[in-house]
Amino acid sequence: MSSGPSVGEAVPVREDLVAVYRDMLVAHTDSPTLKVCVSCLRSRCDDWRWAYERLAAAGRQPDGVTDDGPALPLLDGEE
Repeated sequence: MSSGPSVGEAVPVREDLVAVYRDMLVAHTDSPTLKVCVSCLRSRCDDWRWAYERLAAAGRQPDGVTDDGPALPLLDGEE
């Protein structure tokens, strides 16, 4: 018998780690202007994907976030 969660069951994640992973999603979200992470200069960089995968496994992704985005809101002067 396995001691971990069953297939399809959420993996438990501590609240402090959920906050860290969500902050990482924000910090590494693609810029709508550049179409890449402004920290890593890669679309859906490894840090963003790592945080997303942990939140997805725990069933704790923020509303509206998918493996495609969202992009950061435009800054003043950007189009």
